[in-house]
Amino acid sequence: VTPLGTQGTNSTQQRPSKLGDAMEFEGMKTTLLATFEQLDGAEQGWTAKLFSNLFDDPGLCCYSCCCPCILQGQISQKQGRNCLGSCLCTCCCPLCATFGYAVPDRHQTGKATYVEDLVAMSCCAGICGRVQLAKELKVGVPKDAKKLQEDAKASAELLKQESAAAPAPAADTIKR
Repeated sequence: VTPLGTQGTNSTQQRPSKLGDAMEFEGMKTTLLATFEQLDGAEQGWTAKLFSNLFDDPGLCCYSCCCPCILQGQISQKQGRNCLGSCLCTCCCPLCATFGYAVPDRHQTGKATYVEDLVAMSCCAGICGRVQLAKELKVGVPKDAKKLQEDAKASAELLKQESAAAPAPAADTIKR
């Protein structure tokens, strides 16, 4: 039994060899690179990679970073979903937006599993995943404010139609 505080000072203890450390590091490096390449998306058929060409379009990258709610709304609209709902959810509750809009929008492309989609949308606050999906769907930074206004009007109209089509609450629940 060694006295407290003297553990690890015994000169007869053997340290792992430097060769063993190097081999372990190379194994970890290979595993990390393989994981990185798989997440990057080239094998799944993505036209834009998740990390490798993130900064090919710096405007889109900045747009995803500074205006994530608007870009997520555009992505959802391109996928046939509610732009305004996606935008507001991304702005007010990013965690809800990740599960309610971002991951389902990515999964709708059919190029990755839910786990891969979740990892992509969790990385760097979703910036990388949002940029990759925007490039895939050919959604970008709006060139003019008129396009944004048209998108907002279309979303408001869609929201009106959805609320009009929703069934009215039962009469007995209103009387309470």
